[in-house]
Amino acid sequence: MKNIFLILSLILILPFAQSKEIDVIIPAIEKDLATLDKAIEAIKENGVDVRRVIVISENKLSLKADWVKESAFPFSKADIANIMNVHEDYKRIGWYYQQLLKIYAPFVIKDLSDKVLILDADTIFLQKTQFVNEQDQALLNVGLENNEAYHFHAKRLWPAYNKVYPSYSGISNYMVFDRDILTDLIQVVEKQHGEVFWKSFIQKVDPNDYSFAGASEYEIYFNFALIRHPEKVAIRPLKWRSVNTLRTMNLYKEHGYSFITSHAYTRVQ
Repeated sequence: MKNIFLILSLILILPFAQSKEIDVIIPAIEKDLATLDKAIEAIKENGVDVRRVIVISENKLSLKADWVKESAFPFSKADIANIMNVHEDYKRIGWYYQQLLKIYAPFVIKDLSDKVLILDADTIFLQKTQFVNEQDQALLNVGLENNEAYHFHAKRLWPAYNKVYPSYSGISNYMVFDRDILTDLIQVVEKQHGEVFWKSFIQKVDPNDYSFAGASEYEIYFNFALIRHPEKVAIRPLKWRSVNTLRTMNLYKEHGYSFITSHAYTRVQ
């Protein structure tokens, strides 16, 4: 009788344990309104096993997704400005702030999947895309960006950091975060510096890079995962491109591009 109950229990539990469902997090601000709804609709249509889409923002910006207020997080733009010793309106505060929102989202937002797709609000998926494989590995895309400031910051944050693949990076406007890997990253950094992760993340940005791009959460996570948790991730390059207009979106879809990104600072219309 006990064996029968054990078998029934396993039957009930296993489908959930093996689920590949993934939640999507999109940090956004008002400048993203031109692309935000398109990004939400596209990931709902083309993201394989997508369960929930959640926008993080100061004010509600879309009716097409769930919403979590920025105030739910344990830090603010003012906190970051204080560490950097700049005014809260300093133009790059938001750049660092949104990176920390992404890293902390899997811990702040309740009932998320174990793996979370972090999606930039200007990134639109055009083809059916899977983000977790049958081995339960997070599928990581690659990019070609190589900003030395990112690597110097990551090395200061985590001295064992190394750029695993010299020819490409983990920066491609989205990332699949595994909560276990993020937990390890945060614990390693906090042990190294004796400070909460988000403070160390900002403290290790070179002041000479404040006005530019002095850190990358995607690059840090990408290489940390490959170095310390290679069994949990797999490289899966996608065909993608940054574009300066959404008018050509259907053309890129026809040519087999998995997604496009259209940054506000380069978008012409």
